[in-house]
Amino acid sequence: MRDGSFEYEKTEDGVILTGFVPETDPAGSLTLPGSLGGQPVREIGTGALATHGSEIMELTVPEGVRRIDPGAFTWMLLLGKLNLPESLLSLGEDFAAGTSLTSLVVPKGVRRIGGIGSLPFRLHFEPGNPVWSTDGFGIFKKSPDGLLLAATDPESREECYRVPEGVTCIAGDAFSGREQLSELELPASLQDIREGAFSNITNLYSARKGIQLVKFPDGNRLFHAERDYVLRGDMLLRWFGEGPCVKVPDGIRAIAAECFYRCPAQEILLPPSVISIHERAFVLCQARRVVIGADGLDIPFPDGGTYLQDKLMEEFGRNGKCYDFTYYDRSLVSGLLDAVKARMLLARLSMLENPAAQLAESTAAAMRGVLSARLPELFASAAVSGDFEAVRRLADWDGMKEEDFEDAIRTMQEHGRTEMMTFLLRRKLESVGEDGFDFSL
Repeated sequence: MRDGSFEYEKTEDGVILTGFVPETDPAGSLTLPGSLGGQPVREIGTGALATHGSEIMELTVPEGVRRIDPGAFTWMLLLGKLNLPESLLSLGEDFAAGTSLTSLVVPKGVRRIGGIGSLPFRLHFEPGNPVWSTDGFGIFKKSPDGLLLAATDPESREECYRVPEGVTCIAGDAFSGREQLSELELPASLQDIREGAFSNITNLYSARKGIQLVKFPDGNRLFHAERDYVLRGDMLLRWFGEGPCVKVPDGIRAIAAECFYRCPAQEILLPPSVISIHERAFVLCQARRVVIGADGLDIPFPDGGTYLQDKLMEEFGRNGKCYDFTYYDRSLVSGLLDAVKARMLLARLSMLENPAAQLAESTAAAMRGVLSARLPELFASAAVSGDFEAVRRLADWDGMKEEDFEDAIRTMQEHGRTEMMTFLLRRKLESVGEDGFDFSL
């Protein structure tokens, strides 16, 4: 239904403003109507002003509106001032995404603010709000269990923050985007830290390391902090270490979401005690090797920073498994097989007898076929680059035939790789004996 420039839908106690369709795109300021079709407006619907609101700089929502839905004012690019009514009870996720807002006054009647941790502008709360409060940096939500640290001021440049006494829980995205923040001091009242709370760096190109030091009060029994990591019981919440090899302590049973977010280590060794890994535990991790002790798996990954590596790191914890190899295997039998993928493929074939590896014989056969067909290219590439380790791995594959060795030896001879050629000659003798040796080489 439509009333003037506005579209709406009827509800039991009023209407939802669902669209804005003026004859020409308006500029400057706009006050939304308090009623449409003779009924009071109670709700601003998703994307209501997204299409024709890009030139509006100031928007006033009238009294009587109780709810602003997710994305209601999305992509109102020039919107720098938003006036909200005292009647408002709820703000939906990303209600003002893509606007020019730098601050917003939240009426004291607002009980719910969806996605508050990701809002890019500063919030000011009217006095008397029974749910929301702030200390100038942290934004707190009252609950029957105490105070939740729900978000932090996006304009702040705090490097150290002391979470006030009375806070019982820290939300997973409470510090998201606060890239200056490097040190936290936590209160005795704290009972829960949700997964992902310490991975505050969201800019992929930032040189900052994010939170690196967490302090708990004496007598705390729920959490444990070392220089390199933080535990909640037997769950590893976050690894802060910068070393090339991560050795997770034995006794840890679970790896939390974003635990190894942007971790620079080349190797991550998980002890047999780890039986649960969150799906987002290894987001943007740069490891080339992860060992899952409980499953007896030693999984190689591509070099850091590649699209393939990022995708493969997303498979931890999928479908109730510590690692789901579905996408991993698909990537090995399709597309270009380079030295990196060959290393992964050889390691994958070595897992055939391990039930946790989820490698069917039919898939293994397809892998062998791909590897066998590409052996000449792989040896040639190794000869050009001088990659002796790749030659070793390929020569040790049990699928190497006599003619494969002979072709590889010729390739090394052509490129002047004497050491590699000698190694292959020796491996050929060990694998197929002297009968097939071609002395013309």
